[in-house]
Amino acid sequence: MGIEMASMNQQSRVKHTQELRDDCVGKRALVIDNDATAALGLSVALERLGVSVVAEISRIEESVDYPAEIVCCDLVLSREGRALQGAAGVAELVSQGRNILALSSVARANEVGDVIGVGALGFIDRDNLDWGDFGIAVGDISGGQRHLSRSLAARLLSDINDRPLPGNFELSQSSKHLLEELFAKGDEVLRAIPTQDLVAITSQIWSTWSRRTIRYRLNLSERHLELLRRFHDGASPEAIAKAMNVSIGTVHADQDRIKAVLLATYGKDLRREAACRLVWQLVDGQLRWGIEAVS
Repeated sequence: MGIEMASMNQQSRVKHTQELRDDCVGKRALVIDNDATAALGLSVALERLGVSVVAEISRIEESVDYPAEIVCCDLVLSREGRALQGAAGVAELVSQGRNILALSSVARANEVGDVIGVGALGFIDRDNLDWGDFGIAVGDISGGQRHLSRSLAARLLSDINDRPLPGNFELSQSSKHLLEELFAKGDEVLRAIPTQDLVAITSQIWSTWSRRTIRYRLNLSERHLELLRRFHDGASPEAIAKAMNVSIGTVHADQDRIKAVLLATYGKDLRREAACRLVWQLVDGQLRWGIEAVS
């Protein structure tokens, strides 16, 4: 019975793939990318699927002028000449009610996890692009469905190790096993899963990454921003405590909280550079991170 059900679902998945172009005909796509050459290549691929590309734009504020069933965007976006990294730009597009397919060749695991956490419906690795998977992704996401891909599974598995959640908040073992199987064997793993079960699994995965994104997000209060500014200006913890009228323990607790989140998010970069340290910067009132060599 189980083998028969798996076979039926596999046939259904293959049929879906063969009919994908028909499913895409009449759909509209908006392409957002700072690289005009990359945007053009993406538009050509979409049009071959039967999708109508309404525009190629580089600035996120222009997106409101172009209704579309799917937005294909890079993870480095810009607004009014300023860079919006990863989740910030995608979250703005999601707030418009957009169906987002994110693409990148350089995104870290946590950055991919965060764009899923803020509501992107899928992710494709540009460096290892499987055009068959891309077509399925466009069909799924333009219809408002979440799309699991091999490249997304790889990033999410890495993010689990980098940014774990406590206890029952973490991804279930069965869903984690599915990601491992998808990464190891590819899309055929999904073909054996009944559609209703797959919808439930993807829903759990997306909910887990929403929690992960919230837990590891720096929601800085005015006090935290002021603390960071004073650290950046070279003030000692004691001087900061006195200037802000808080205890030295409060300053250290705030410092440890900020550092823990940054290390969880960017720790791999620090480990690759043995002689470096984490630096905090405030640019236009927003936290920026960086590493600098220690002389």
